[in-house]
Amino acid sequence: MADIRYSITIPLYNERESITQLYGRLMEAMENLGRPFECIFVDDGSTDGSLSLLQEIALLDCRVTVVGLRQNAGKSAALSAGFSVARGDFIIT
Repeated sequence: MADIRYSITIPLYNERESITQLYGRLMEAMENLGRPFECIFVDDGSTDGSLSLLQEIALLDCRVTVVGLRQNAGKSAALSAGFSVARGDFIIT
């Protein structure tokens, strides 16, 4: 994979209903930039099946990384977890 320019880090908690739409719009916007990117979804202990849906997406798209937290730790902790795996020159939240 080419050097990654942008790492988009998104914390989620019980967002299963909006994940597919978010993913689609995000991919469209980033692909239009024409620069290498990755998307890091951090599931912050969701109980609605968000994590399994994110994992399905990651299996289909190598630009997607999923970090799953065991329990809800809050936005700051979720962002920190995403930052720890980000590989891009710039991190976008």
